[in-house]
Amino acid sequence: MLGEIESFLEGDADWSYRIQVYDGQNWIEEINDEYSDNEDDHTQDVSHTFNMFSSSAEITIKVWDRDFWTEEDLADVSGYVGGGADNDITDRRGAIYHGTYNLITNQIEPIDTIITEGAYATTSGTYAPDNSQNSNEENDAKVWFTVSDTYELPDPDLAVTGSLSGSAKMGTTQFHLGYFTVYNIGVDPYGFSEPLLDWEIATTPSWGTNWRFDPESDNDLPPGQPTTVNVYVDVPNQQQTYTGDIKIWNAENHADYATVPITLTAPMDQVVGSLHVLRHLLHRLFFF
Repeated sequence: MLGEIESFLEGDADWSYRIQVYDGQNWIEEINDEYSDNEDDHTQDVSHTFNMFSSSAEITIKVWDRDFWTEEDLADVSGYVGGGADNDITDRRGAIYHGTYNLITNQIEPIDTIITEGAYATTSGTYAPDNSQNSNEENDAKVWFTVSDTYELPDPDLAVTGSLSGSAKMGTTQFHLGYFTVYNIGVDPYGFSEPLLDWEIATTPSWGTNWRFDPESDNDLPPGQPTTVNVYVDVPNQQQTYTGDIKIWNAENHADYATVPITLTAPMDQVVGSLHVLRHLLHRLFFF
């Protein structure tokens, strides 16, 4: 306690407090009306749990002193300009701490000034911009508190559709095999945030050279915004039907991957083949 909230004959303070949280739908409050008895500086950790329907929680903290012979006194635990009051615990903006807590960043986003002391955030009627010069008059007090949550950010989930196939002359450079599509199908069951996917090409078949992908990777792909990837390759100089897979994975979780099947046919040049047959026939006629 910073200011003398009790009169000379009343002993030390008998603290009570109220915590309010806006859960995204309604203001919910919990009151501890027996936090301390006849103790100005009281240290006791008490936990309060609130269910959230939003990723941002607005929080207020109100503190007052219970009096037996007179009306209760409002303490000032906010740096907002204003102060507490004697014999009146009506809500006053200048006495009640206001802040927000972000479940995505796990950070307190102060509306009123807070100062970190060890593992605790603190709020007080002496903090800026109030900068109270008369703590007794404004009933200045100080509160240590922490805020935490059990929310976990959702994971992205990679999915790929499509296949690649084509037929091209042996030795063709940068043949367009086609395209496939990369999706992020990750879902936040609470709807608080969107999981963002970083993906990249992991492996390509051993045949062919100068594999080219447009694009070859992407960062922060949100759900519902698929990426189309065009694929190009230099065709080998050998007649053959080539098969294989392209592997695409989540850059931050390689266990999350997908493959795209490929079939590429490199047929013999038909003109050359015909000439070879003609030459063979002429050779046979010459000997007959």
